[in-house]
Amino acid sequence: VSNIYHNCVPDKIKNRRNTDQLKQRDTVIIACVIWGIINGYTSQRATYRAVCSVLFPNGDFPSRSRFTRLSSNLAYTIKIIR
Repeated sequence: VSNIYHNCVPDKIKNRRNTDQLKQRDTVIIACVIWGIINGYTSQRATYRAVCSVLFPNGDFPSRSRFTRLSSNLAYTIKIIR
């Protein structure tokens, strides 16, 4: 996901403000969304709950509202990668 992200995603998306303050990079969020789709989760809420319990049980993941906002903002990027 990282190589495709850096090669295909426009600089406007990659170089937006405050990316240095993120808990997880965009590539991790994109990978989690794709993981949720592959595993058959039908909503972002279900995907978020599964990601938090399976992939990040230590709590080092953004809040649900931030995850939903990032997922929505990165929808174009996810379409490029898929």
